[in-house]
Amino acid sequence: MAYSKKTLELLKSKGVSEGDCIRVEKEGAVYEGILMPRATGDENALVVKLDSGYNAGVIVTEKTAVQKLPHKPSLHRPAEFKLPPAKKGLPKVSLVTTGGTIVSRVDYSTGGVSALTKPEELVRQFPDLLEACELRKIVSPFSVMSEDLTPANWMELAKTVFAELKESDGVIVTHGTDALGFSAAALSFMVSTNKPVVLVGAQRSPDRGSFDGALNLVCAAHFIAKGKHSGVSLVMHGSSSDDFCYAHGGTKVRKMHSSRRDAFQSINSLPLAKIYSDGRVEEKNFEEAKAEEKLDAVFDEHVAMVKAYPNSEPDVLDWLVGEKKKKGIIIEAMGLGHVPTNNAKSWIVHVKKAVGAGVFVGITTQTLYGSVNPFVYSNLRKLGEAGAVFLKDGLPETMYVKLGWVLAHKEWNTNEKMLESLRGEFNDRLPDLEFKENAV
Repeated sequence: MAYSKKTLELLKSKGVSEGDCIRVEKEGAVYEGILMPRATGDENALVVKLDSGYNAGVIVTEKTAVQKLPHKPSLHRPAEFKLPPAKKGLPKVSLVTTGGTIVSRVDYSTGGVSALTKPEELVRQFPDLLEACELRKIVSPFSVMSEDLTPANWMELAKTVFAELKESDGVIVTHGTDALGFSAAALSFMVSTNKPVVLVGAQRSPDRGSFDGALNLVCAAHFIAKGKHSGVSLVMHGSSSDDFCYAHGGTKVRKMHSSRRDAFQSINSLPLAKIYSDGRVEEKNFEEAKAEEKLDAVFDEHVAMVKAYPNSEPDVLDWLVGEKKKKGIIIEAMGLGHVPTNNAKSWIVHVKKAVGAGVFVGITTQTLYGSVNPFVYSNLRKLGEAGAVFLKDGLPETMYVKLGWVLAHKEWNTNEKMLESLRGEFNDRLPDLEFKENAV
């Protein structure tokens, strides 16, 4: 335990250990639940897992009364469960897990989280999956927090997904949400397929009443079963309620809120489909297309992404090229593609120097919505004349991933490929609806 000596003595005197059900009374307030380990916070605060799934922290004082309750929690020892026969006609789906909380369960004896590794475990936790698909297999190539992912992880994930597609009608990939957009883009470029590959995540943990992962996972299965879309997409909550999810294109989606359940939105594009909690699927905003079944899991890590802002230091480009040996740089510019131009910290000479050294310099916009354009203002023209390539309405994260993938193909013309829409990363037409209302 990580509790203070005083708190440990109190618990010992009451015969209480982690994982026990307890009753805590303090100043008229009563808390009943499971005693959890204390990972952070005040060492005198008891952490109690309430029936609601939320944790309560109770500071121990002389007025705090602790009582051990006679029953033990059994949530960490689920009953045996046998997978029932699959319904006829349902698609066979493989689940690829990469970490995160969406396919995990809380062990209330330790407070830890353990991954679900068998189809029967997942179906026991999400029984509605049986109505949408036949869960064939669960595969975990790695378990990594999404912010710690590397291009090597993306390539390994792509290889795993492509292998599973040979035996399944579709693949669901569970993933942490912070860098989910990066991985969606990586899979979009690395895996070409006529079958659906759907990424899902969860903004809330499975022990909370507001857990969103169940609906996201089931909607992903319905999208595979009833949708016509092939290739890579991402399915997450479409509202703050548990009523429907949106399916977003893998190269046009971004996390737009740190904590909301409907944090993911299609940018400069409309969602591919709306999937309801009862299994209905409405598809409107995509064109069916045939793709070559191909795995192309390559990535050149000599790429970087930098943000331009007032008074920013442009010699960061010199450092990236000279010291870090970068072959490609994505600049998150302002507005239509502006960088500081007419002062002592002008980026123009540094961009020109980088391009002269054979480095690709791509321009995206920090606004996310809308497109960059080198022809509107004179400063933009100067940037274009320096050799920077304006990457239309491409998302910065998507362009970063695309650049690493393109550079790994030595035979390609980088400028041409970066301007070619290979996986739907560019839209030629940007109607107002796509900015005003992210809805089907």
